[in-house]
Amino acid sequence: METPRAFSDEVDTGSSKKMRQKQQARANFRFRRIGICSSGIILAIPGPWRDRKELIGAIVKANAGQAIAAGMILMDVTAKRHAEFQVWERDDDLAQAMFKGSGKTLDADTVAAIERHAIVPTLTIDATAEGLAERLAFFSGVMRKAGGVAVKVDKSGVCHPWERWERRLTANPWDLYYALMVSVADAGRISSFGMKQFERPDASIPEAGGPDVAQTLAAFNIYQWTEQPVFKDGHTFSPEADAQRYRLMHIEDHRYGQDHPYTNPQGLWQLTPG
Repeated sequence: METPRAFSDEVDTGSSKKMRQKQQARANFRFRRIGICSSGIILAIPGPWRDRKELIGAIVKANAGQAIAAGMILMDVTAKRHAEFQVWERDDDLAQAMFKGSGKTLDADTVAAIERHAIVPTLTIDATAEGLAERLAFFSGVMRKAGGVAVKVDKSGVCHPWERWERRLTANPWDLYYALMVSVADAGRISSFGMKQFERPDASIPEAGGPDVAQTLAAFNIYQWTEQPVFKDGHTFSPEADAQRYRLMHIEDHRYGQDHPYTNPQGLWQLTPG
């Protein structure tokens, strides 16, 4: 599928530069483990390593000099690009969190391997960088070769076994969206989590709108991400010219506490038929 063609009479995509500048100032948030400020896509990739030294040795050995880790940087030696690289202490809840975040698709051996982890390495990758899917594939691939077990997208909670993760890392925005985002049905609405990775609000839509509402929600979010429109309260959105139109209202994100990793400081667009 291609990037969705959205129809909104009121949206001015030409003024999105100013909006992005404002959002950049609001983009920082507290990362749950020690409260550091960070932005971008954070991947947690547990594995069999006992400590940081063992992990760095495994990265060098498995990647034949194509990648090195030094300080807080994981470097692509050939392309001269990097991801932020950090190592955290064991998280006792990680195995079950990743099992649930995968839609309970991680097999028993993978869950058991996650449970045995001693450290949690994370990679932070700039979501605005050119060739995002390829960057994600390279740096997560470095960790897989070194023994990484599975992938957790920290700002949405979605988790993947390696095969599904790598299958979704394409130039198609729909594939990449489903690699990085998750939608949850609750209290009669379907809500997205993870749009703060792109410095955009999340969104919610009435669950009773029919079988296509989840796809409409995804289309809205992909449109936000790829086109950077400047929405305002009262604007309308439709994924196709003859489809149901939704009126927009922006609210603060109170679905979790202020410092929770899934809370979006950019807020939430509520889509209502009309």
